[in-house]
Amino acid sequence: MFTVSIQALAASSQEMQQMVRELGRRVEQIKDIISSIRGSSSYGGVIRALQAYQDRLEEERGQLVQMMAALNEIQGIYLRCERRLTDYGEQVWRASRHRTMGVVDLSEIQEAIWDYNIR
Repeated sequence: MFTVSIQALAASSQEMQQMVRELGRRVEQIKDIISSIRGSSSYGGVIRALQAYQDRLEEERGQLVQMMAALNEIQGIYLRCERRLTDYGEQVWRASRHRTMGVVDLSEIQEAIWDYNIR
């Protein structure tokens, strides 16, 4: 069975936001270092290495932003589905609350559940 913990999704989203901010800070630090040593010709190799590292960090940051967006979308979809199920349950309850609460034979329903593997 598939279950979703909204609290876990929210916590993961917050962790990802912190990681995105941290990667952004590191990219800015690297840019500052590159700009401070750019004038010296003896640091050409270091600058290229730093720029390659900066590019990798920016790529990872972009991927993390995409993952965070997908996680937020999943959370929204799940919340909407949960809300719709709850609303439907309330509608059924309101529609049936005026009926008598007699004993109901569920044997036919049980067979249908097993036929469709509904659990």
